[in-house]
Amino acid sequence: MASLKDRIVSVLLARKIVTKEQLDQALAIQSSQGGSLQKILIEKGLVKEQDLLATLSEGLGIPPIALSRMKLNPDLRGLISRELATQYQVVPVSCIGKTMTVAMSDPLNVFALDTVATVTGLSINPMLATEKEIRDAIDL
Repeated sequence: MASLKDRIVSVLLARKIVTKEQLDQALAIQSSQGGSLQKILIEKGLVKEQDLLATLSEGLGIPPIALSRMKLNPDLRGLISRELATQYQVVPVSCIGKTMTVAMSDPLNVFALDTVATVTGLSINPMLATEKEIRDAIDL
């Protein structure tokens, strides 16, 4: 089974979002400096954040969400502290029964998912959102 990184790389190349050379450049930077491949791709201008979001969604099988087009329920904001939301880049979107749907820039962050589940006492259903939209939603 391919790793997450391999799946994302495969989808980026298949969708022709980046060239093999651009990807190799970003991977070399990641190898020498560390950090997130996604952030490197965006910071170097090799990929647009929205294109990367679509790629991650396809690669992970996690649906994207456009927070900028939503009116978030202010009652849900109280379920996750501002500090926790900022630390893990997570925003509550909806809550049905014992399941809360959250927008995250990194829905594979197990620590974030576990912490939010423990703090809220709810099961967590992650969705993908851009870091900018999450920051904007937290700052509302």
